Amino acid sequence: MTTNLNIGKKIRARRKELHITQEELAFESHTSVNYISRLERKNDPHTDSAISVGKLISIATALKVEPSSLLSETTSSKTNYQAELPYHANLLCQRFNNLDTQKLDNISKRLLDLLDELENIRI
Repeated sequence: MTTNLNIGKKIRARRKELHITQEELAFESHTSVNYISRLERKNDPHTDSAISVGKLISIATALKVEPSSLLSETTSSKTNYQAELPYHANLLCQRFNNLDTQKLDNISKRLLDLLDELENIRI
């Protein structure tokens, strides 16, 4: 059974979110423009299996996402929400997911206090 992961579609969507061209992505990921273009255009389920792990990591790094986000077969609402977050906010969410409830609540209260302070500083 072949699974179409739509890697090219995900690469294109993330590239558009970042407002970068195929040329810029190719440069940052050390690949060619033709390669990026082919990945984004292809609707062939075999395209996904043609990408090497190294190129997947390079492209994901250039797109500031985890390689696993380009490999996910389905997208939950949580994944959609996190895909819209900036890179560091996404990392913060991942860290929060690994905390126990008490630590998470404690850190959340402190962050909210910090945000309140920052808002009061701005005029």
